[in-house]
Amino acid sequence: CVRILRRHIDRLGYDNNFTIYDADDQKTLIKEICRKMNIDTKKVKERALLAQISHAKDELLNPDEMEMNAGADFNQKRAAQVYREYQAALRRNNALDFDDLICKTVELFQNCGDVLQSYQERFRYIMVDEYQDTNTVQFELIRILAKKYRNLCVVGDDDQSIYKFRGANIKNTSTSVLVRTVIFSWFLAASAVAWAQVKSSPRMRMVTWRAYLVRNTLSSAAAKPPPTTKTSFPVKNSPSQVAQ
Repeated sequence: CVRILRRHIDRLGYDNNFTIYDADDQKTLIKEICRKMNIDTKKVKERALLAQISHAKDELLNPDEMEMNAGADFNQKRAAQVYREYQAALRRNNALDFDDLICKTVELFQNCGDVLQSYQERFRYIMVDEYQDTNTVQFELIRILAKKYRNLCVVGDDDQSIYKFRGANIKNTSTSVLVRTVIFSWFLAASAVAWAQVKSSPRMRMVTWRAYLVRNTLSSAAAKPPPTTKTSFPVKNSPSQVAQ
């Protein structure tokens, strides 16, 4: 995403030589905004405000949408106001935070079709590991890039999703029509390539044959009932037997 933005972020009104703020830079900026907005940072910690802003960006919410979703929640409304000032300050400083790296890439693709098309041609085949830990903005980035050729393979296990506190959305694994419709065609293509490699390599043929034997052995063992006779195992001789 950084490389893409370095080339094209000028299309969004930034200079290509933007700065990426780290955690200390973010905290300093939030502290300055809180001072201007008369927010007591002893009661409202900078980390808490940054966490709320980060969560909003994970969900692709801008400050206005965050404030609208807050309803009558005073704390959420205040966080949305801080979020608005925070983004304005980043813009003035020609800076992005780490969440912006994906958010601005998605925004770029949504607003600049020619840029999106060039990267869809470049990334025709996409594979995503640990898919169960993706959040909304990451899913949107994957969806946009894979939309044209639909060559997408994802690997994930919803039982291993442990990053909900970071914004991971488990619904990505169950409600993604895009993933369900494209994964099979990609799997067939990948299987054909893998089988060609197996046939061309004696070592790979041996490894594949061994895996086949192990799989069939395990399947047969699972299908058969357990043996009724006890299996004897060799026992080491006792010291007295050794002496004899």
